Parts: sequence; structure tokens; C-alpha cells
Amino acid sequence: MSNGGKWFAGLGLTAVVGYLTATVAAGGRHPDWPYFVFGTVTLIGFGMYLTGRGGWHASAVRILGGIYSNPGEELRGRIAGLPIRSKVAYQQSVGGVVTGVPAGVELWLLVRPLKEGRFWPQERLLLDMSGRFRALARFGRGATSDVDEEFLLLLVVAPMQASEEFRTRPRERGLDELPEGVKTLDQRTVIRRLG
Repeated sequence: MSNGGKWFAGLGLTAVVGYLTATVAAGGRHPDWPYFVFGTVTLIGFGMYLTGRGGWHASAVRILGGIYSNPGEELRGRIAGLPIRSKVAYQQSVGGVVTGVPAGVELWLLVRPLKEGRFWPQERLLLDMSGRFRALARFGRGATSDVDEEFLLLLVVAPMQASEEFRTRPRERGLDELPEGVKTLDQRTVIRRLG
């Protein structure tokens, strides 16, 4: 379906540009209805592409990845503004940057309490045009629980199957181990403060 979408979108775009070029070169007036037809074909193509394999979210990551990353660029990511052993709130805003994201993966924040050892998926990350992200991470069971405990904050890249596992796991249960194919890009040990 996604290959058909690319073909449809390419066909529609080529037709719009070709029609515009031909009519301008002829120097005469021309009907507008072909623009609507070719534009519709283009939109159908993009719609097919975005709803193809991996869902619209995977396709959006692929499209945005092509905008802010060079295809041959190495995958790199870092958490910004949280030095090692920083004090963090129960709900902490976390930022960073990721570049060189390949197709077919998603980015996540995970929290791992060091005393417990389970991994708790937080949010799937959406990157802006420069590859930056900002998301909320939760450290502990509540605003007054687990104060002074150490946590590991991980920035990971996950294949679609692992992402689905992160998305569908019961909220009250973490993961004993990371799914196959998950790669850690950066991590920080942080300490929970009150609040």
C-alpha cells in the first residue's frame, strides 16, 4: 500500500507540474479543473502512503526523518539539560536531540528505578524539524513516593514491534527486559526529589 501511495503521489505531482509547464509555455488561458483532478490524485497518494505499513505515525517519522536528517548520517541521540545525578520531580520535562533516524523505528523515553530494575516506557518522542524533542517523564509511584531514590532515564530507539510492546503493555506493569532490537542512545542516572 505504501509503495502504491508513493506511485500515486508521484503521478499526481508530475501531472500538476507538467500541466502547468505546458499551459504557461503555450501562453494561453487554460481550465482549472485539471489542477483539482491531479491534486486529488496527489492527496490520495500521500494518504495511501501515510496509512500504509507501520501506520501513519511510522510514515510521519520516515518523512520527518528525511527532512531533518541526511540519509547517510549516523543515528545519534542525547538527553539535554539533565547532568548525571540531577534532582528530578515526579513529573519532569525532558528534552534532547536525535539525528540520523532511519525508517521503521520510533524513539522513546524509558525510566528504570535502580532498586527495582523494571523498565517503564514513558512517551513516544516526536521530533521537530531540527531533531529536537521535549516530553514528560515520571519518576516513581507518586508525588510523595520514592523520594531520594535513584532512577535511570534512557533515550532509546525501537523497531516497530518493540514500540508496539511499549504502547500496549499494562500501565501498572513495567518490562523485565527490553524487547529485541531496542538500542539505547543516551542515559542518565537521576535522583528523585520531593514534588
